[in-house]
Amino acid sequence: MGTIESYLKVVNNTNQDIIDTSVSSCDNYDWDENCRPDRNFQHQNIPARGGSVSQRLEVKRNASHCPFNMVLTFADSTVDKFRIHQKHVFGCCAGFNHMQRAHDITFSVSNENQPTLIIQIANTNQQVQNEEAEKKNREGEVALETKDYETAIKKFNEALNLNSQDSVSNKIKSNKSQAFNQWGEELLQKIGDLEADITDDKSQEIQDTLNEALKLFQNAEALSNSPKYQHNLTLVNLKIEGNRIFNEANEMEKEAFVIFDNGGGDIVAARNNYKDALVKFQEALKKFEDGLQLDRDKFEDCVNIARAHIEEVNQMIDDIERIGLNDRTSGQGNIEKDEIKTESEDRIDPRLI
Repeated sequence: MGTIESYLKVVNNTNQDIIDTSVSSCDNYDWDENCRPDRNFQHQNIPARGGSVSQRLEVKRNASHCPFNMVLTFADSTVDKFRIHQKHVFGCCAGFNHMQRAHDITFSVSNENQPTLIIQIANTNQQVQNEEAEKKNREGEVALETKDYETAIKKFNEALNLNSQDSVSNKIKSNKSQAFNQWGEELLQKIGDLEADITDDKSQEIQDTLNEALKLFQNAEALSNSPKYQHNLTLVNLKIEGNRIFNEANEMEKEAFVIFDNGGGDIVAARNNYKDALVKFQEALKKFEDGLQLDRDKFEDCVNIARAHIEEVNQMIDDIERIGLNDRTSGQGNIEKDEIKTESEDRIDPRLI
């Protein structure tokens, strides 16, 4: 009957090694006993990115198609299974059937040196995108290590747009939330430096930086429900709310002093304004003390300054009441008033002006 020599070549163009091959459903009538795919192509390892294995096969001359099934197992546990006719190299139909699909498979025939059926395995478009996503994620991790947070977040966003694998998406989201959180922590440190600087008024810059940090912590917490991120979000919310109330109280204190400072001012109105300011300072102090329980370094100065204002306002209220409402127009009342003004001016912390 005689046989005809041909070759089968499998090329792995994917990004995963083929760690095992198996062949089945070979008809004994079609093949030479020693040169058949279920012998020559069993348990082959084919490296990724262009690795290949080629084996000689001998088919019977009068065999019709010489079909066989091949299973390819990859390093990531994915599997391709297909059926094809070896005699396609001699012009019969290919009979190709991709029965279990993990990758793209194409086939062709080459007669350059000897008749060869070439099977090419390649990543799908989505797998190519997933590979690019992992590359973008690694680039983001490098940027994160150098504290280039803007670039890191950009790379993580690009990776998320490309990726379709749940496990990889979770990793990218974790990295992205870490970038938001670290950026926010860096801004909190900047706020501490601004608060320690008493050379000029930094209140607006502090407020703007706090708002920016808040958005970063909100973004981090939305991506990852981490206790650490929730902690930082609570910190910055307490800081923002405490500062807002403190600034309101500070304005009330200033207005009260203006009324009191006016020669014909209303001492009753001044006292009431100081009392309103006192309530606000106490509210601000409560926020700062809550923050102090979470992070002493970030709130200790705020607590001390709020307490100093409360002490100052209490002293002003006591001094005003000591004057006596009935004596506010008398000479003695004016002397005491002048003394209180001088004492009040001496008590003002330059960091709070």
